[in-house]
Amino acid sequence: MLTPNDPQVKKANSKQLRQAQLEDQRHRLHAEAATDAASASPYFRIWENEYLVPTIPAKATRDQVMRDIVFPLVSNELVDDISDSAAAVHGAQDRYISIELTDEKLQIDAEEYIERIDVDGFVSRKCHNGLFSAPNSIVVIDLPAEQDTDFPEPYVYLLPSSSIVAADGMDGADNSGLLSFAYFNIKQPKRRALFDTIDFQVYEKLAGESDWSLILKEPHGLPFCPAFKLWADVDPGNPLVSNTMIRPSLGLLNRYVFWDAAEHSNDLKAALAMFWHLEEEPSSCGYTVPEGPSCQDGILLYAGTDEMGNYTPDMAPIKKPCPVCAKRRARGGPGSVIPIPAPQKKEDADWRVPAGWIDAPIQSLEYIQGKVEKLRAKIRRTATGSEGGPQNDQALNESQILSILESARQVGEYLAEYFEILHKRILDGILTLRYGSSYVGCTVNYGRRFSALSADLLMKLAEMAKTNGSIWLMEEIDNLQQDYYAHGDSSRGLRFQMLTDLNPYPFLSPADLYAAGINTSDPEGFGLSVGLLGFVKRFERENQLPIERFGILTPYSIRVTTILDAIKEYVSELKPIETGNVIDPTGDPTGGKSNPAGRKPAGNPKRGKPASGANK
Repeated sequence: MLTPNDPQVKKANSKQLRQAQLEDQRHRLHAEAATDAASASPYFRIWENEYLVPTIPAKATRDQVMRDIVFPLVSNELVDDISDSAAAVHGAQDRYISIELTDEKLQIDAEEYIERIDVDGFVSRKCHNGLFSAPNSIVVIDLPAEQDTDFPEPYVYLLPSSSIVAADGMDGADNSGLLSFAYFNIKQPKRRALFDTIDFQVYEKLAGESDWSLILKEPHGLPFCPAFKLWADVDPGNPLVSNTMIRPSLGLLNRYVFWDAAEHSNDLKAALAMFWHLEEEPSSCGYTVPEGPSCQDGILLYAGTDEMGNYTPDMAPIKKPCPVCAKRRARGGPGSVIPIPAPQKKEDADWRVPAGWIDAPIQSLEYIQGKVEKLRAKIRRTATGSEGGPQNDQALNESQILSILESARQVGEYLAEYFEILHKRILDGILTLRYGSSYVGCTVNYGRRFSALSADLLMKLAEMAKTNGSIWLMEEIDNLQQDYYAHGDSSRGLRFQMLTDLNPYPFLSPADLYAAGINTSDPEGFGLSVGLLGFVKRFERENQLPIERFGILTPYSIRVTTILDAIKEYVSELKPIETGNVIDPTGDPTGGKSNPAGRKPAGNPKRGKPASGANK
């Protein structure tokens, strides 16, 4: 039996644990919003002393930069943006999670129980947020001290690394993120828990005693320790430290906070220009100590004394800073006035104007602004594979678009893989504790039909793919857009897919159709594509069902064919389109004879303008 006095516990690698705790502080600084420095992660003061102080030796300049570091930190918004993109992993269209028990009644009970304790919500909210703010936390599966129900009621919670007293990771790829034991503080005062691969144990430290006394010991029967790492992707050199999406960019996030403050300081200098003028500058502020010395250039000179405190003429004077001058801010800050000593002799004549403004250099302002933008883009690209949105109007070719999509796919694969590991371990632990050998196992598949790319970027990539004429790439991006806007809602996802399948020209706007001559070569397809949404609305009114619910018991292909046949009937009711009297979707009253392809479609290009009678 493992105990707190066991050498394995007492000699556990404390250096590795301290590193894990420090890493959590670094993550928390940029992932958890704080209102001021006092409520921020303790790492803020470490960063200030280890980076800001040696980087900016001048106290006045450093104080100005510190005033321009506002809370919540600018990095909090960026990490939130990255976290929101990563949250797409929890809403894949092809996500599948199932559990299996030996008995049908137990099966129903188990499904109700995991829904009641909200395992999905625990993973998608608490664990997801913890991945960014405290990735070295451990997931603890525990049992109530007393059982008054037919089945045990295990529960799960996140334990911050700061509560861990000692822990040791397990070796082997299959055991990544698992611990051989975890010894940690619990909510009850003067109590600690020790979980290992065999037992639950709780210890208490009584008043006046130095040792911890065992008060509870219970075997758990699990194939692993019920306290394990939140994120199973661990550092090869330290199994208590997890790799995360933002871990490679923690240093860049520090710089991002610094350069954003520097940009604001520079902006202040531009908005509040410094003013200089000639004057005879006084050497003293006028402060005088009662029955003592007066200020001389910010210094008070006291008479020298010996070790007994007696005045000695040959002792050097004692220098102390003037309290009035010490409170003055150093010159040179935004909006400050800088007095220049005026010439006192005729041979020192200064023919400059007696006063003027000092403007901030434009090149410096532009450089710092560009620096901040590049840092933000690099951090997001490192974490998610993309910069999150179109950074400029530079066109991308097919291979560049594919590179962005592939990077996003790899990030999605990474997130899905490790969330699947986490989710499965939680289900295995909870359901084994509750049902024992009646629990057979579970299947956790997060799916891959989701995208960590933003809506703006997907739209921009779609436009570029269209410009390049890559129809297959347009279809790939269209599928990603459907998944993005469905947000895990299978009904919405099905509707988007059906609208695409009902449209004979899903990737062409009305103007594109007209420019390609579809209005004459395929008038039925032209009318169907342009007026599709109007026809779908009519079909739904007549059948009193949305298209995604129509014929749900029949195969998908038959459903689409039935709806399409009805819509074609609507199209046939329209007046035949004559070549010389066509309605140009670009809005050109000449019938499109004046370069219709060069004009943008009127109204909403996605909806188009249905022909007369389409909605009747």
